[in-house]
Formats: sequence, C-alpha cells, structure tokens
Amino acid sequence: MATTESVSGVFEGFVPRQELGVIYSSEKSGALAEGFLSIVTTLKFEQQLRSQLIKAVSFPLIMLCLALVVIGGYAVKVFPAFERVIPTSRWPGVTQVLYSFGTELYHGLWIHIIVVFVVVVILIRLMMNNVTGKLRNNVLDRVLPFSTYRRMSASLFLSSLSAMLRNNIPLNESLDVIRLNANRWMKNHLAVMQNNMALGQPYGKAMNTGLLGPTELLNISLYSSLPSFFDVLQAVSDRAKKDIAENMERLAGILRSLATLVLGGCVVWVFGALYALSDAISRMNSFY
Repeated sequence: MATTESVSGVFEGFVPRQELGVIYSSEKSGALAEGFLSIVTTLKFEQQLRSQLIKAVSFPLIMLCLALVVIGGYAVKVFPAFERVIPTSRWPGVTQVLYSFGTELYHGLWIHIIVVFVVVVILIRLMMNNVTGKLRNNVLDRVLPFSTYRRMSASLFLSSLSAMLRNNIPLNESLDVIRLNANRWMKNHLAVMQNNMALGQPYGKAMNTGLLGPTELLNISLYSSLPSFFDVLQAVSDRAKKDIAENMERLAGILRSLATLVLGGCVVWVFGALYALSDAISRMNSFY
C-alpha cells in the first residue's frame, strides 16, 4: 500500500483478474464498498453451487463403488468355492458373466474405470470452457451437464453486471471487466454482445447470444431503459439462482434414485447368479 495509491493495485496478484477489475471499476466510480460486497456475494454463490454439486454426485459415486465392491467380493470370495463342484464352463450364463466381470474388477479393471471416468470429466470440462458456435447453443447447451453450466454462468454474469451497473460503471466497460477472467466460451458470448451493441441493437436483442434464456432476455428488453435497470438484472439473477438451486436438488434426487437402483440391481444380479448356479448344481446331482 506504500507503493500505490490505488486500492485495486494493492490486490493485484492476490485476486483473480475479474474481481480485480470489479475493484478497479468500483474504485473509479466511487462505490468501492458496494464493489467489495458484490464480490463477496458472487463468491458465496459460487461456493454454494460447488457444495451442491459435490453433494449431488458424491452419494451416487459411493453407491457405484459399493456395487462394484459387492460384485468383486462375491466373484473372488464366494464363487471360486463352486469351481470344485462344477466347472465354470458349465455355469449358467448369468453366473459366468458376473464371475468374469468381478474377477476382472479384482485384477485391475477398476483402475481402467477410474481412468475413463477422469478422462470423461476432463473432456466435458474442456468442452464446457471452450466449445462455441451452433453446436454448443443448439445441441450441447440443451442437455446435462451443459444446460446447468449455462444457467449457472448466466446467473453469475447477470449478478456481476448488475453490481457494476449499480456502481455507475458503463455497460460496455462492465462487459470488458467480466471478460478479464472469462473462459473462451464466455468470451465468445461477450464479444458477440459487444459487437451487437456496436451495431446499435437494443440490449435485449444484443444479448441474445445463447447465454441467457427467454425470460432473462424478455426482462432486459422491457426494463433496460429504466433507471433501476440494475435492480431488474439483480432480480433476474436471484430468480435464476433459486431455479438453479431447485434444479440441483432435483438432479441430486434423481441421481440418488438411480444410484440406489444400480446398487439394488447389482445385489439382485449377485443373488440371481447364485440361485442359478445352485439350481444347476442341484440338477446335476439329481441327474447322477
């Protein structure tokens, strides 16, 4: 602080560029306190979303791991005892498949499953941050997890934009600040918005890039000329946050149900395989 008179200069190198841009713009407009509050609000929302996402996927992953452990455990500890009674080649098909799958799991297939899962997650993350154009807007952004990511990004965008407009930062400069720390996908949307505005299009039409939904665009079109436009944006952002939270809860419920079905299906598979094998042994004994 002894080497600079700018508050934003004090935080340079310690906070992300987008937050630094908000501090700089808020300081320039004389609303530094409001700028810090908007940053805190945005960070709290991001933390809440991460917490909800972790909560939504952790239970299904645990259930999937339990299902694989059950299959592997029976294949290694239980089924080998039957090999001394009846050769595996004469086992029922359902039992052979379960035994082979469980044995492969024990001998390293689980590592391949983890690697594939990690690669898929990384690819989806890269696609979320970088893929643009008609394929993204018309196809990917309509399905999970891209649709949820788009709505989350749109809500954060509206919240940040509202905070900066409230601090008397011009709209175009606000978009420049948001672009500072944005990924390629978001930068593409912001660039299209700014190009549309440069052509003289109204805000509602200029922001129709595929990022915002019909409700958000309608509110922007109706209220963009009002002095309290930033309040409208904040209200739209808050509503979007509430919808996202509700959607995350529904998604978590669906994933929990699917995970329970998978675990239950694996248990049924194991006991079905045991029953089929026991039946085959009984028929063999009765034959002799």
